[in-house]
Amino acid sequence: MREYIVAGDILKRVDLQVPLKSALEKVSEAYRIGNVLHYRIIQMGFEDANIVLETKKGKYVLKIFSKLKTLRKINDVVKGLVEFRKAGVPTPKLLKARGKYLLKIGKSYMCLMEFFTGKSFEGRSVSEKELNNIVKFMAKIHGLRFKVKHNYDSWGTVNLVKEYREKKRFLREKDRKLVEPAVREFGKINFSKFRKSIIHGDLQRHHFLKNSKGDMCIIDLGCMDYNASVLDLAIFLALFFPVNSVGKCRKIYYFVLEKYNSIRKLTKEETEAIPILIQATYAIYLIASTYNKSPYWIEFARKGLGVSRKLWKDGTILDSPKL
Repeated sequence: MREYIVAGDILKRVDLQVPLKSALEKVSEAYRIGNVLHYRIIQMGFEDANIVLETKKGKYVLKIFSKLKTLRKINDVVKGLVEFRKAGVPTPKLLKARGKYLLKIGKSYMCLMEFFTGKSFEGRSVSEKELNNIVKFMAKIHGLRFKVKHNYDSWGTVNLVKEYREKKRFLREKDRKLVEPAVREFGKINFSKFRKSIIHGDLQRHHFLKNSKGDMCIIDLGCMDYNASVLDLAIFLALFFPVNSVGKCRKIYYFVLEKYNSIRKLTKEETEAIPILIQATYAIYLIASTYNKSPYWIEFARKGLGVSRKLWKDGTILDSPKL
């Protein structure tokens, strides 16, 4: 068994209590995948430890859940992966060990899934066909009604007001002036007017993969929640697309909303809230990235707030002509 990458800091997120190689031997036996020949720890992500395993039978991803996650939250993630696939939303296929998806080694819970050979949408253009498929998958997610336990996310749009109050002192004065209007408008939203469903909660480019055959896969359900469906749509609009000119953003937003409306008609209240929710997403990302010292997201959020404020000032996002 050969390890390509040693990532001690990532393994500190979990409570394995046994050497990693010993744990992998137990995993290969329980899931009957054969001896692990190679493995590497995936560097991306902030909570769980994800490890790519290779055996003679194929490649897999082992997710060792964070020691901070409750068993209820872990079961919710597993349930989400299963229910998404049942609904036709492409997610990694889970394997069973002794008839169960979860395996416990020491104090750590983990699950094993098939490896999806594909690349994320980061750094490349997205075709209308691809975007249309993504919107269809999102609408399918929002058609799901099973409930999950709320998991507080300091980067979550819905927590903007609380996070601003607690962390505004960490913002530069210039950034505070960018964030404050979004906080004020967000605070006026009546979420009881919105329809609720399961939401992914973090639909950004890194979480969509596509292989050479054109198949897609949606990953990372760590922010999954039962909340306003329109919240997920706004997060997607804010995070998935490069922040360019007002004109380009308006065209993209119009295209996405037109396709989404053809499947799940947005209410007047939901439609009117989208520009505010987009700004709120950039605002919470500026707060969280400043606090966590993440330069990439700081610049992304600053630019997003600037462009979205102009877009909002110019009128509603549905005023644009069709593509």
